[in-house]
Amino acid sequence: VVSSAKRVFTTAATTEANGATFYVTGTLNLYDGIFGPAANTDTVTTGEGGVIYADKGKINMYGGLIMGASAAKGGAVVLQGSSASKQAQMNMYNGVIRDGVATGGGGNINVEYAKFTMEDGLILNGKGNNGGSLYHDGGAGTVITINGGIISQGTAANYGGNLYHSATSSKTIVNDGLFYKGEAKNGGSAYINNGVFAVYGGNFYGGTATSGAGGNIYANAGKYYIDKNGDVEKNYNYIG
Repeated sequence: VVSSAKRVFTTAATTEANGATFYVTGTLNLYDGIFGPAANTDTVTTGEGGVIYADKGKINMYGGLIMGASAAKGGAVVLQGSSASKQAQMNMYNGVIRDGVATGGGGNINVEYAKFTMEDGLILNGKGNNGGSLYHDGGAGTVITINGGIISQGTAANYGGNLYHSATSSKTIVNDGLFYKGEAKNGGSAYINNGVFAVYGGNFYGGTATSGAGGNIYANAGKYYIDKNGDVEKNYNYIG
């Protein structure tokens, strides 16, 4: 178990490694501090997980700031398991994850064969090819659960400004929280292409589809359900 106090962890300016600051195979507890690039330094990894790569490991984030770098996927965090029974896991109780950039999927967070649960906190300003804030495209048994917090201002070149979900045997469940001002060609806040997508509460607001459809939600395929308690701004919503 590795735990953080009020410390600053920085990455090298350029690295080929996965997880330029932390490579996690056990448990990482983040309580406070700043994790990511040094001040005034553009950190670039040609690997995955610009700051943290969890290889079947577990992250508990109670506070602090993860400053995203640039990576092939998961500019800030990659959660990578290998099967439904060997998963990575992240519980975000508070704190901020921001400014990640990915040439592939998941500007801030990329999830595969993993469980990601958000109770509170802020995920902000991620940029990716798909899934500017949060990306999932593979891994049986993967579950993304949003119980609170704010996912905001993610930008995707193609699909899913704040969330991209496309895997047959996986789920995204939104119980509460706010998806705000995402931007993509299709699905400004969320793009759903397979699996199960269920909204029981929370808000999707202010999303923009720059040249396609679904300013807030574009549900292209899979099973999707929006409860009456889930507030999706109707002027922008598209379900195809």
